[in-house]
Amino acid sequence: MVLVQATNGKQGYAYARQLYGPTPKNPRQAMTWASTHYPNTIPVYAQNGTTIIGHFVIGGGTGLTSNSVGSP
Repeated sequence: MVLVQATNGKQGYAYARQLYGPTPKNPRQAMTWASTHYPNTIPVYAQNGTTIIGHFVIGGGTGLTSNSVGSP
């Protein structure tokens, strides 16, 4: 699970497989997948991994990943 900040401001976790998607075999496959999956909203979970506490928007510019949580 990856630490993220939900659109409601709560910090929680998203499953990496939902956040990053499948590994493409070539650039064309990557572009096709991205064009049908972005922007996309995925659930943000509490530490227990089952309780949904918010949502994270991928490709919408509204969510924060663990790389930016706590940054100035």
